[in-house]
Amino acid sequence: MGKNKLLPTGIENQKGGEVMQLARMLFVTVFHFADKSWAMMLLLLVVTAATSQAQTSRSAVKYLERANDRYANGDKEGAIADFDVAITFDPSNADAHYNRGIALLANGALDRAIADFSKAIEINPRFGAAYDGRGNARLSKGEMNAALADFDTLIKINPRYAPAYVNRGAVRQLNGDHSGAIADFDKAIALNPRLAQAYNNRGAIRLGLGDMERAIRDLDRAVGISPRLTAAYNDRGIVKTEQGRLDEAISDFNKAIETDSAYVLAYLNRGMALLLKGETTEADKDFGRCLEINPSLKQLLEARKKEVAQKHSATAKPN
Repeated sequence: MGKNKLLPTGIENQKGGEVMQLARMLFVTVFHFADKSWAMMLLLLVVTAATSQAQTSRSAVKYLERANDRYANGDKEGAIADFDVAITFDPSNADAHYNRGIALLANGALDRAIADFSKAIEINPRFGAAYDGRGNARLSKGEMNAALADFDTLIKINPRYAPAYVNRGAVRQLNGDHSGAIADFDKAIALNPRLAQAYNNRGAIRLGLGDMERAIRDLDRAVGISPRLTAAYNDRGIVKTEQGRLDEAISDFNKAIETDSAYVLAYLNRGMALLLKGETTEADKDFGRCLEINPSLKQLLEARKKEVAQKHSATAKPN
């Protein structure tokens, strides 16, 4: 039997309500399906010991290999179908359950993905990547405590795996544990100083805590390492808006939109910066695009516009 290729873990579907969705968009896990180059860079390989296998097992490998190729080419449905056949031939193949879980996760089938990751863990309780996959699926569902438990287990299995700290730190931040989150991002950076997501997430926390100078240093570092990390441009734009550097902020929101034209927060935040500049016509265009992408944000958008109006009124000089 040859090498079974493990697909990279990731989150694409945002679940758990609009407030949680928007909060999570400031943060990124280490894996993201939209960034194919990053996904390929993090592709994991496991070598399965060469043994004399029955024809059933060889058939499973054939379908596994084709499924992996289909997934790499963007055919998630075809990949899932082939993983189904591979698992029929070899139901105790932990890699097959894991890889099907990844494809299901990418397709938004979170419960089925969790079931596959759980089966992989049942077959191999020290299958670290399966805990990572299940943790990401649970995070996507808003099941924070369960996700935290999976990332805790992953770190116990492999304490030098930097991405696990980034993912656990994101959960801790969303649970309101700022100091725990920063400690995790610090640890991830110590293990891998070029992990852009760790700098972005630490910068986002510092932004929320009002520590603008250190936030912008982290976000500068994030985009320096990963020039297409959309969230980092958005987060840095927010810092610059808070600092009154509106033209620079708008430039960052432009860059966020350039890297991901459907990134709704960039339109919302660029619109706010334009509104602060008094460019209401252009601001309204961004607000319109924001609601076109996600109509459910109307209430939040109106609330933010009122905040900006109040801030503008408070800072305006008397005649």
